[in-house]
Amino acid sequence: MNNFRVLGYLCFTIVPACAQNLPGSNQLIFTYPQAISGLGLYGVRNQLELFDAGGNIAQTAVKTLSSEANFTNLRPAGFERPFNLGIAVQLSTLPIASPASGVIFQEDKATGAMLPSTDSLGPILTERAETIGKRRFYAGFSRQQFRFDRIEGQPLGAVTNLYAGGDPTNILQQGKAQTTSPVVFGTQVDLRLDQNMMFFTYGITNRLDITGALTWVQSTMSVVGYGAREVNSGNPGDGGTCWCASTLDVRASQADPSGLGLAGLRRDGVFGNAFHSSSGIGDSLIRVKGTVLERARYTVAIGSDRLPTGEARNYHGSGAVGFKPFAALSLHSHRIGGIRISPQFNAGYQWSGSSVLAGDPITNEKQRLPDQFVWSAGTAVSVSRRVTFVADVLGDSVIRSFRLVQASVPGRGASAGVARGFTLASNGQTYTMSSGSFGVKIKSVGNLVLTGNVLVALDDNGLRDKLVPLAGVAYSF
Repeated sequence: MNNFRVLGYLCFTIVPACAQNLPGSNQLIFTYPQAISGLGLYGVRNQLELFDAGGNIAQTAVKTLSSEANFTNLRPAGFERPFNLGIAVQLSTLPIASPASGVIFQEDKATGAMLPSTDSLGPILTERAETIGKRRFYAGFSRQQFRFDRIEGQPLGAVTNLYAGGDPTNILQQGKAQTTSPVVFGTQVDLRLDQNMMFFTYGITNRLDITGALTWVQSTMSVVGYGAREVNSGNPGDGGTCWCASTLDVRASQADPSGLGLAGLRRDGVFGNAFHSSSGIGDSLIRVKGTVLERARYTVAIGSDRLPTGEARNYHGSGAVGFKPFAALSLHSHRIGGIRISPQFNAGYQWSGSSVLAGDPITNEKQRLPDQFVWSAGTAVSVSRRVTFVADVLGDSVIRSFRLVQASVPGRGASAGVARGFTLASNGQTYTMSSGSFGVKIKSVGNLVLTGNVLVALDDNGLRDKLVPLAGVAYSF
């Protein structure tokens, strides 16, 4: 047996059994690592196989390599982080139906009566500066459905992932310690969140409101891993590469007539899948808003919010306390041919604490969620006292966050080619997500207001849903 075969048959092989050593939890945060664990990138227990000259397994030694020097850093934590962070960003700044929208009241100084103060029914997903009115009560319900369909412009149904390789091993070939090869594999992700929200606003004074909001979230996630390819020449004489380090499927290697394991460099078809769903309480909101400046044509208010009551591991909440001071400016026009135009402007900055969604769910490591600068600009157009059309542009700048980026690395071996796909950025990146919001509010019976709206993604940054419908109902007392 020549030297190539002596060294080549001592193969370090990733086998699907390693999936059994991942957390067996039904929590959604483990869906992604459970699905791709069959590839070996998340393996904890693996096998050292010693092959004979005929390509048959002569000896097997099971090793727990995560704690030994044979193969360090086997699990490249990071593939799931942009998904988790994207969900945390969405949950922490989800635009909700404005608690002070609908019919608002102000005290008439001459009579002391509380009367409707404006013809406009207000915005939908932005905050109006006006408060609801002293001792007035406002209750509402809204439902939003998110069907996330892309991340960084890549369809979630067909994401090409890149594991760059380069992790050290103690496998020697021609006296040289070998590292793992790059691996390219596909994932098909289906991620859905339905958020139901009850909110209540009470007017403490004519200039001060307090709002509480309770949410119920239904979340589902399925992940399918498929089409893995190790970008390696498969030739032990080509640049001193070890073609069998991190071989994807030992059974295919054994069936290869050449005995060199070349077939083990690919795993066509599905190599793993997982599905989980959950329902439960989401994050709660407490918002205090005060009018600091009020004139006949404009109003300025400030406020803040959020409590992490939702289970982060099931994507019910962000998993971290949030504090978001914001300012709201409302302008009021005269009626123009029976139409009143009311522009709205909001701006705020959110600080958040640490969450497992920004860390590593396998080790329970928590890291801080990224800060966010949020803003919106739009207008409410009242065509009558009962009908208001609303259009807004909303922006969310996520500051120094984990993010997937398109990358390429050379394969191992002179003739291996190049591996290309999405991988975790080497450092935190800042990006902005912009959306358009278009809806209508209708005052039906008494002070009952019905709302319909659609949120439209205007770019491909981050984790996105192209269209997010909202339906709501609210009443002012």
